Amino acid sequence: MPHNDSSTITAYQNGLKEVANEYATVFSRNGQTTDAVRARAQSILDGDLNPSQLQQVLNELQQPARIAITGYEQDVDDLTTKTTRLGTPSSSSTSGSTSDTSSNDPLGIL
Repeated sequence: MPHNDSSTITAYQNGLKEVANEYATVFSRNGQTTDAVRARAQSILDGDLNPSQLQQVLNELQQPARIAITGYEQDVDDLTTKTTRLGTPSSSSTSGSTSDTSSNDPLGIL
């Protein structure tokens, strides 16, 4: 398929729109897009970026994702550690009178 094919150009422009929208979403603060973010997103839309600059944008988008993944992995590790310390409740601790909250609350939250 030639590079000047209109469907190729349209696909490229649509891809740039997706990247620009994602950039604005990722880097907006508390749901508010700053002027700097708007300007960067517009430069993406305008196609004013060379391949190296476009790669830089993609790297910028990946950084918050990596941070979020690391945070989620830490949360999973923390929860795994906490549940391992609690152990599995015995059958006697999960049955019995409902007035005894300690035996009906193996997590100790009631």
